[in-house]
Amino acid sequence: AVETNNPTPQQRVMIDKIQAAAEEMAFAEQYLVTSRNPTERTNRILARADEMMKVYNGTTNTPIDSKFAGAMVGIRNTISASSLVYAPFSAVTDQATQLAARSFIGMPATSQLSSFVKGFTQGDRRLALEVGLGLDQVAAAFAQQARFVGGYNARHITGYITDRSHAYSLLSPMTQASKVGFGLDFMRWMAGMKDTAFKDLGEETTRMMTKHGFTADDWAAIKAAKPEKGLLTRNAVAQAAGDDVAEKYMRMLYRERGQAVLEGTIQGRTAFISDTQPGTVTGELLRSAAMLKSFPTSYMMLILGRLYNETMAGRGMKASTIGYGASIFIVGTMLGALAKQMKNVGQGRDPEDMTKAKFWAESFMQSGGAGIFGDFIGSSVNRMGSGLAGTIMGPVADRGGTLLDLTFGNVAQYA
Repeated sequence: AVETNNPTPQQRVMIDKIQAAAEEMAFAEQYLVTSRNPTERTNRILARADEMMKVYNGTTNTPIDSKFAGAMVGIRNTISASSLVYAPFSAVTDQATQLAARSFIGMPATSQLSSFVKGFTQGDRRLALEVGLGLDQVAAAFAQQARFVGGYNARHITGYITDRSHAYSLLSPMTQASKVGFGLDFMRWMAGMKDTAFKDLGEETTRMMTKHGFTADDWAAIKAAKPEKGLLTRNAVAQAAGDDVAEKYMRMLYRERGQAVLEGTIQGRTAFISDTQPGTVTGELLRSAAMLKSFPTSYMMLILGRLYNETMAGRGMKASTIGYGASIFIVGTMLGALAKQMKNVGQGRDPEDMTKAKFWAESFMQSGGAGIFGDFIGSSVNRMGSGLAGTIMGPVADRGGTLLDLTFGNVAQYA
């Protein structure tokens, strides 16, 4: 548990955010462990938890060779700034994941698009900051996390360029608008239900709250809360039910928002870099390979992982699970198709033939942030002319191979 003495309301919200991240460690058992030996399985789970803790407390981010690490950070930042120009087109698929998250917990989706648009306005952004929904930007800066890249150093000049390119391309604002919209809608939804009995909240909502540690007594205490501007805020819950319930409330909001608006996670990051440190050959190779894979990794772990868990728990035919799957596979694929065609037009290419099954398979992969791997459906190279091995190794290795071909390769060819 994270503790501090006499925190301010703003510090308290930050503590809630840190606590929510820390509790992600409890999900280490979700990692696939192939061994049937209980002792070996336990040791692997503990090892994964230890890796996540090292990322969380900054140990894994401490460079061994600062000059080597700085050079590699600069290379990755430069590639990131030039590679994600059309990434905002991919962000339209966020609406599918958010629709899935809302349907899964019984949260209305009628205002989803309007709340997303309002998330760009100064009024809603200021309101989100007032109720403690904007401090994750500070946490992200401290953790050096990025949505697609898997980490960039904003203190480095190339990191600043990368950050600005994400902002000016609308990638970061679109992500933040989705988070603001979902967070405010969640608080409005909770405010509208606070006088409803716990048992009458609906199966999906009750299951969500139980999963996050809420009891009927906790919910009964919240009934005395006085919403602020129509929102059930942390301060309102704390005044009515105490800090412990308020902390659970904010952790629930952050967790569900993490399912609705995907970003890089500790689990996803450690899946690639383990506990290696920057400034080492292994650490830099793994960090380079992890570039542009943070989002699809989170998609597999969180979105597809939730569907898998529900199916394995025997709830595959529940209305919430069916709605969740439909949002992922149907709405997600359609928005993935829209993203693909917008990218084609934006890059000066003709729209693709939408009558082919290959197009729709690629569209689904696009919705999960893995559009580059969809290129290998019926082809041995991607849209950039690189093979599967180069794509897996990441854009640093790919650019390095291209550079060698243009220099030493040409020299050898004409020698």
